This record gives sequence, structure tokens and C-alpha cells, in this order.
Amino acid sequence: MALEISTRQPLPCSMDLPKLDEALCEASAAKIAELYRVPIRLGKDSLEFGDLFSCRNVGPQPSLVWTGDTQRLNGVACDWRAGLVRVEGNVGDRAGSAMRGGRLEVAGSAGHWLACDLKGGTIVVEGNCGQFAAASQPAQRRGILGGVLVVRGSAGSGLGRRMRRGMVVIEGDVDGPANEMLAGTMILGGRVSGGIGTLMKRGTIVCLQEPNELQSAGLSRGITIEPLVWRLIRRHLEAQNVQLQQSTSGKFQLYHAPAFTGSRGEIWVAR
Repeated sequence: MALEISTRQPLPCSMDLPKLDEALCEASAAKIAELYRVPIRLGKDSLEFGDLFSCRNVGPQPSLVWTGDTQRLNGVACDWRAGLVRVEGNVGDRAGSAMRGGRLEVAGSAGHWLACDLKGGTIVVEGNCGQFAAASQPAQRRGILGGVLVVRGSAGSGLGRRMRRGMVVIEGDVDGPANEMLAGTMILGGRVSGGIGTLMKRGTIVCLQEPNELQSAGLSRGITIEPLVWRLIRRHLEAQNVQLQQSTSGKFQLYHAPAFTGSRGEIWVAR
């Protein structure tokens, strides 16, 4: 049964949510009563979860739904492992951090560090996202290790920094993506400002719009390709109820870094 958690009133400041168990998707009255007693910090105050949130069962399908003043909530679906989480509005920082499975849907926009430490599952954001989405956190050598992140809008700087595995899809504009990319797949549907794939080691960046000359500087132009893997990528996304809004013929101009740099990464530009 779906559990809806709503803020009782607008929050005076951003707050970090405690780690919540996916068993809440089928919460009993006893489980909800236990949740109400969970201690939580709001600024300098120490409160109980029930002081700030109300819970009610809203439907037959197992899921967790956040409503109300959700844009001030940090860490929604942190370390989530199974089941559906939906946010009916904007969400704060670190949404889907360390997520291992399941699905997170955000009806609005997301803050910074979206999908940091992502290891599995699917995250779909209908609006924009802030800086360092799917990126390595400070002092970490690797970014995301798996999963799928889809942002229908635009993304801030630092996207996919040091990403190691997984797939990132940004349908809007982005600033300086995939710096030091180690591996994985990134699909960019909008305009790209700043450098693209700076110091990338491996992986594939797919640009559905033509980058300008500055972004292509230093890259060797290769052949025109029509890769079978592009069809597989689209099927993989469709299997997770993700439809790319941009269309392409499936033909791409291949670019790659000069051999002496040691990079094996590729950039595909749609024709």
C-alpha cells in the first residue's frame, strides 16, 4: 500500500532526512507509529519525525510519496534498494544518493549532488538539477558505479565527474560535463557550454546536438558510424519507462582524443 508523507507546514530551513527503510512502502500502523518517534534535526532543534510530517495510506500499489514542502528535504531515497519513491514537487540536495535499486521519480527539479554514489536503480527528474549530479564527492576517486539517471531539463556544472559506470541522460543544456570520466555512458540532448569530456579515460558521450568548434578542439575526427549499441541503449531506457524526447537517425560522427593522451573515450555527435 502506498504511503504518503507530507510536511505539516512549510519548513523554516533545509533539513537532512534520516535513512528510511523501503519497508515503509507497505507500512503498517505500528510501523508508522515507530516512524513518528524517529529523532530528527531541524536547525538547532531536536524534534521527532511526527512533529514535522504526517503519514497516510493513499493507494494499493507499494510506494513512498513525498508531498508538501519537499524542496527543503535533503537525502530523499538515500541508500534506497527497492520499490518506488515519488516526490510531488521539487527536492533538495543529495536525492537518490547511494541508491542501489528501485526507482525515484521527481515531478519538479532537484538540488545539488543528485545521484551521488549511485550504484543501481533508476532516477527520473522532470525538471532541472543543480551542480555535481552523478559526480564523485570531495576526496573520492570514483563517481557513480551503476544505475540510470535521467534529467528532462538542464544540469549544472560538474555533471558526471569521474563517473565509473552507469548511464546519465540530460535532455536539456549542460555546462562542462564528464570531466575525468572513467567509464560509462552519457547522453546529452541540449547545448553544451564549456569543455566536454575533459581528461576522460574511457566511456562514451553521445551529443544529440552539434557541439561548437571550441568544444571539439583537440579531438580527432573519425568516421561516421551507425552503431548497433545505440538501439540497445534506447531499448534499455524504454525497458525502464524512459523515452528519449530527442530523435536521431542513428548516425553519428565519431570524435576521440589523440592516441598520445592515453584516452580511449569516444564522443558521438548526431548527424
